[in-house]
Amino acid sequence: MLKVIIADDERLICRLVQALGDWEALDMEVAGLAENGLEALELIERERPDILITDIRMPGCDGLELIRRAKELRPELEIVIISGYAHFEYAQTAIRYGVGNYLLKPIKKDELMETLRKMKERCEERTAGREVGEARYKKSQNDLKRLRNSLIDDLMSAQPPVLTNQILKETYYFDFSEGQAFLVKLDCRAGAFGNSAEVVREKVQEILNAGLKGLCSDVIFCFRRLIRGYGPFKLRLRQKRTGEKGIPLLPGTA
Repeated sequence: MLKVIIADDERLICRLVQALGDWEALDMEVAGLAENGLEALELIERERPDILITDIRMPGCDGLELIRRAKELRPELEIVIISGYAHFEYAQTAIRYGVGNYLLKPIKKDELMETLRKMKERCEERTAGREVGEARYKKSQNDLKRLRNSLIDDLMSAQPPVLTNQILKETYYFDFSEGQAFLVKLDCRAGAFGNSAEVVREKVQEILNAGLKGLCSDVIFCFRRLIRGYGPFKLRLRQKRTGEKGIPLLPGTA
């Protein structure tokens, strides 16, 4: 549900706008009314609204100053200016701040509703675009994580690849610098964390990443379940010799 703040130094105008809007039909709610710019700024900070409907002339902090400061707080805030003909030049100035919506007094219900519908569409388009972008980023990060983790599998294969810095960068997306390499091996007993194993792995990775930041050019994380007495390389050899497709694994990580 979208949040709306209404600001006008005439309380009657605030109430009128609130009464004219069919907020439920638009899936909106009026989160607060303000009688001056300072009150409006406090509401914006507290309520984090999606839409601001404001008079262009108010005491304390006029509409133009309110718009400027509101945009600093909420860059994506949709703003509607309420203006009388006598103050229309102020509305033109506000347009330079990126405000593209204004209503002339006396306010009419159909004009208010049409303006609100347009702003709702813009808010929804922006949200949808953000969600698509986040989904794509998450997928790319997961794909990258799988690709980087495949380096360990390839190194432990029966015929490990010959690696150069160029191959590491282009194939596995690692950026190693010349110097020493360190191996840190963490063991835990089978089933120690149960269904929380994935959470524990993520936390371990987060802690190590933070601790090693600035000390290492890159870090590889590899979590594996091991068969008692068999490392991954020995297991592959056993399967190759015996033709086994797989052996039941014991829960545990290393």
